Amino acid sequence: MKTEDRTVEFLISVARVLLSSGFNIKLCFYRNEQICLTYSGDNGFMQLYEFMAFMRFDQMADFSDIMAMFIDSIPERQSVMIFSPLVDEKQLDALQKMTANGHDVSLFYCEVEESPIKDDIKRTLEKELPELGIKTVNLLKTPSVAAKFGRYEREGTIHEETVL
Repeated sequence: MKTEDRTVEFLISVARVLLSSGFNIKLCFYRNEQICLTYSGDNGFMQLYEFMAFMRFDQMADFSDIMAMFIDSIPERQSVMIFSPLVDEKQLDALQKMTANGHDVSLFYCEVEESPIKDDIKRTLEKELPELGIKTVNLLKTPSVAAKFGRYEREGTIHEETVL
């Protein structure tokens, strides 16, 4: 529950920064089907905030299946920010595929799934993905959204519409 709360807290904080800076946000998630909602402006932030306050996550859905669906549905180059409380090997493959398709990908996560290759996944998150151009942010180690997120904006990696 702590990691989910932290993930949603950062998503909301990043959304606030983007929306107050004039960007549009497309929030995509899976709840029995693929759903994409678009928000813009300060009113959009309040709508997003209220929606996320009551959002229930589908714990039984397979991440790789969901990511494959989203990868196929976003053909044009986008800034894609993925917020996930838990990262596993399947997610790493999906992130690399999104990058190969030309998307600017950032992963915001809390923990790495317990598995025999947990240390390998951590190493990939910390070293290999950034070398591929995939930004990774461990939300449990990041004290401030503004401090971490402001760097992305200055690097010019945010596009007019950002997919969360």
